[in-house]
Amino acid sequence: ACGPFPAFCISSIQESSVTWKRCKVVRCIHTRSMSSKRQNENDQVLDETIETEAEGYEDMTEDGVQGGGEDHDMLLPIQTDPELMEILSRDVKRRVLQNEPGSSLLVVDETRAESFSGMQVIFLGTSAGKPTIHRNCTSHIVRLDAGSLLFDAGEGTQHTITRYANLVGSMEHIFITHLHGDHVFGLPGMICHLAPQCKDRAETDGLLHIYGPVGLRSLVRSTLSLTHTRINNYVVHELRPANCKEPLHPQDILATEVDDVNVWNVADLGDVEVKATNIRHTISCFGYAIEEKERLGRFLVQKAISLGLNPGPAYSHLKRGVSVVTKEGLMVHPSQVIGPSLKGRKIVILGDTCDATNIMRIGMDADLLIHESTLLESMSKVAAKRGHSTAGMAGKMARSIQAKALALTHFSPRLIKSRAAVGNMVRKAKTTFGSDRVFAAEDLLAVSLPRIPRASEVESLKSKRSAEAEQVVRLSEVFKLICRP
Repeated sequence: ACGPFPAFCISSIQESSVTWKRCKVVRCIHTRSMSSKRQNENDQVLDETIETEAEGYEDMTEDGVQGGGEDHDMLLPIQTDPELMEILSRDVKRRVLQNEPGSSLLVVDETRAESFSGMQVIFLGTSAGKPTIHRNCTSHIVRLDAGSLLFDAGEGTQHTITRYANLVGSMEHIFITHLHGDHVFGLPGMICHLAPQCKDRAETDGLLHIYGPVGLRSLVRSTLSLTHTRINNYVVHELRPANCKEPLHPQDILATEVDDVNVWNVADLGDVEVKATNIRHTISCFGYAIEEKERLGRFLVQKAISLGLNPGPAYSHLKRGVSVVTKEGLMVHPSQVIGPSLKGRKIVILGDTCDATNIMRIGMDADLLIHESTLLESMSKVAAKRGHSTAGMAGKMARSIQAKALALTHFSPRLIKSRAAVGNMVRKAKTTFGSDRVFAAEDLLAVSLPRIPRASEVESLKSKRSAEAEQVVRLSEVFKLICRP
């Protein structure tokens, strides 16, 4: 379809040893290398088609089949080579969001486990309302050194996690934003999947902890009871408002009021804290902030020696915050020999919302904001009515909390039928955000947040980034060679 191409086979291209063959692969690469003029024309046609289909949307009176979603049409499969698309997607995203050493965001493919540096988000589902061929219902994993946290569990979550269990590790905490079906229909399966694993871990309390809005306990108990599921090592923590008049369950979490806004200290997980607050949707809904605690600053060995402290047990005491006395009787305090603390990383994950203003109480200066972008910009009034957002609204929120990067997710399959449409949403979000650090999430995309390096580490990072940039250039040259008629 793309013209005569010679047969070829490429093996072992840097990071991947994928073998590429002719036909579909060539057609895919050729499509990617269309002239910008032709691509813009195609984008315009697609946009016009989408706008036409959206004209009668405002007349709809019922939500989607899973509650809170839209009445979607099924996507048609795209005929491309999946292995090649994986490599192309990885390359493009790494080029878009590759930043100078010291920045906090790097987008990678989930199979690159070596890119994990203590905090990573893996998108398991990015569709609104119901799954499509290419997108599952909403679910995210926050991967940490000590294990992983699950946020929402749409249909198909268990199947996806099973395929990538080696990357996820242990998981003992599930956080639910709200009780619409496209965010919880996969929860019973996940409980059955995770609870037995929690029971086998001697180093923990053996329980699976589940957090979410009022009604979550009833949902879990009813489902497990009616299906005769023999699992009892789980605990449901419902988030109750500060002015709650009802009797509290012993496991419920009561909010504290901060400037008349409810804020929940949901979980203290050692090196990481999880907080929550209300955001506006058609039902009770939460936004979560996952924040790493400050790290101890660098120990200044030469400074300690100059004060009369040689390497030894005294250094351990100082690192723990305990003052020590030298042989000469001089008192040395930790602040004298330990550099400034390093600020922890922060991820903000929002449920469905048309107004997330309250998240400013816990989400300021987030390294990554994950915000829904369900509807087209032309449907902002419909979005507000249905408790959803557009890309422009997401960009404004990212700017309000001074986020360093924005991930768009929860796309309506009925309206977002092409990469061109998603690309337009990204461009709109960049405009309202005032930053280019915006990307559209895809299923199984992983976003790593590297630790902010110390000054001594910056030079080595610059060298590594330079080598990676050269690799991207070489890979791009290979693509150009392949695409040549």
